[in-house]
Amino acid sequence: MKQKEMSYVLKAIDGTVIVACLVLMFFILPRLAGDSLGGPQVFAAYWPFLAFSWIGLAPLVFLAVIAWGIFSDIGRDNSFSERNAARLRAMSYLSAATILVWLGGLAYFAFSGLSVLGIMLAFAVAMAIMVVMAVVCACLSHLTAKAAQIKHENDLTV
Repeated sequence: MKQKEMSYVLKAIDGTVIVACLVLMFFILPRLAGDSLGGPQVFAAYWPFLAFSWIGLAPLVFLAVIAWGIFSDIGRDNSFSERNAARLRAMSYLSAATILVWLGGLAYFAFSGLSVLGIMLAFAVAMAIMVVMAVVCACLSHLTAKAAQIKHENDLTV
């Protein structure tokens, strides 16, 4: 696969992720919460669940927007740049911030006394995924910065 073609494929996947996050946030989660949280005691979890979910999913949309810039640079054959290292660093920080949101949601529901094991499990899984995302983005940021430095040195010697 050529770089331009790969850039288009990555952007298509990225756009699909953005749309999927928005559909999940505004259509699926409210309906799912309304159907699942039926009892009066559990209904008290409806708005906190939606609030933590929306706050936790919003950074994913921003991550996808940042990734779009990286994918554009891949298409321009400028993968290893300080700019992409900074983008990956920002993605790592966003992922770490999202971990705190999911952890807060997990703590809220753990100490609320509500019987919402499914919600707590979903938040724990989302938190685990974001831990992996934060670590991968931080490592890629470091490697991209090193590669950009080597590329810059090689460009000077030619």
